[in-house]
Amino acid sequence: MKRQSCAASIAAALSAAALTLSMSACSTTSDTTTGSAESSQAASSPTPTVPDGYTRTEVPETGLSIAIPSSWETLTRDNVSDDALVERIAQARGMTPEALTMGLERFSLIGVDTSDTAGHAENLAAIQETDEELDGLPSEEEFTEEFLSDREIDSGEYARVTTGSGADAVRYVLTGTGGDGQKHHSALVVFKNGEHTFFAAFIDAASTSRAQELADAVIGSL
Repeated sequence: MKRQSCAASIAAALSAAALTLSMSACSTTSDTTTGSAESSQAASSPTPTVPDGYTRTEVPETGLSIAIPSSWETLTRDNVSDDALVERIAQARGMTPEALTMGLERFSLIGVDTSDTAGHAENLAAIQETDEELDGLPSEEEFTEEFLSDREIDSGEYARVTTGSGADAVRYVLTGTGGDGQKHHSALVVFKNGEHTFFAAFIDAASTSRAQELADAVIGSL
């Protein structure tokens, strides 16, 4: 039996939680990914680091903490009863509160820039999954197969990176065009967090360079 790829599981998680590029942060100006200087800097650090302007934030049920912009608000299963918080994040994401809380059935943490009330706020969603069929980080070929086929994605840039603690991880920066004709910019960070277990952070941003910046902050903090 063919083993399930990690990339396939990530794609399935995105679809199951209804957090696809059609709901990403938007920008009418295309931006090109600018190398990997940030990730190289993070890779050279012997211990996890958090950049200025970011806060180390615990991701429940994963044993991990990641860097998230200090001005963002975060939603987890622990504070989902805060109706005002749910309303602010839902408004910033252009979602109903019900759809937002349903996302927590799959995701451990959702972080959002709630200062953007136009419905296209930058955001991050973190998930951890364990599957006996999963083994190793996804390859570039797996990402290409899962994310550049049957999706409204124009391009993707794959990179093997090193976390702040020295572990291997994968960063994938995506650019797509939505049905509205606008550009959408996202990034994925995948980190192996135990045998047959992967942690992934899904990021939507205003540009590809910003998506990579947010991704590299997560990578450096792991």
